[in-house]
Formats: sequence, C-alpha cells, structure tokens
Amino acid sequence: MLALRYFPEEKEKVIPILEEGLKEPNQRVRMVALISFVKLDKQQAIFKGVVSVAIDLLRQPDDQIAYRVAKIMGELQPASLLVVPALLGAAQSRSALLANDAIRSLGKFSGQAAEIMPTLRKLQQTKDKAASTKLIQETIQKLEAVKPPK
Repeated sequence: MLALRYFPEEKEKVIPILEEGLKEPNQRVRMVALISFVKLDKQQAIFKGVVSVAIDLLRQPDDQIAYRVAKIMGELQPASLLVVPALLGAAQSRSALLANDAIRSLGKFSGQAAEIMPTLRKLQQTKDKAASTKLIQETIQKLEAVKPPK
C-alpha cells in the first residue's frame, strides 16, 4: 500500500484501494493508507475522510503510529478546524515522539496561531513535559514571525 503513492498517473485506480485501506481494522494498515493517500492527493484525501481516520489513529496508545500520523497531519492545513485541536492534544502527550511531531506540525498552521500559542506557552512553562523545550520555542518563534492576514 505504501508504494501506491508513487503512481499519481494511476490515481483513478489507486484512490479506491487507499480508501479501502482507511477502513481496515489494523491500525498500521490504516496509517500507511492515510500517509499514502495524503502524499498522493491531499485534497481528495481530505474529501474522502482522512482527517477522522488521522484523529482516531492519533489517539491510539501506540506512539509508533501516532507520531507518524501527527507528522502527516501537518499537511492537512485545509482541514485545520479539526486537525489543530487534535494536534494540540497530542502536543501534550507523555510520548516525546508524539509530542514533538505534533508541535512540528502545529508550526505549519500559522493561520491558527492565536489558538495554538496558549498551549505552546503553557507547555513551555511545564517542567515535566515530554516535548523538547527548544522545539517549543522554535515553533513559537515561527508562528510569531507570520503576520496574520488583515
């Protein structure tokens, strides 16, 4: 399933296979289908429901899956109203893998900086966080550097 994203000229055939992969009970299969679908056609993937699959996988206890999902969620800016709250929760995870990739992805959502900044600032002050203090600071600076649209 992972290789399917490398065949954009065959989208009509590949997309139905990836859609079926999103419905699989196996979390790893769903994760690979999700990543491949977003890489192949982000807009179509969002339209076909990858955001709800991503949010579900992000909440799973397996941080090896969740951190990869957090990483790809940074590509889902068109669905930011659903994605940002899920990533904010993941940024507070006890798993450094998950927290750090969620924070990296949040840095791509400059349009939602006002919503993101309070959580990042709170994390910055938290002593027993899993996330990297340096990464939190870099993400805050990145979001502050972008001027909001008027």
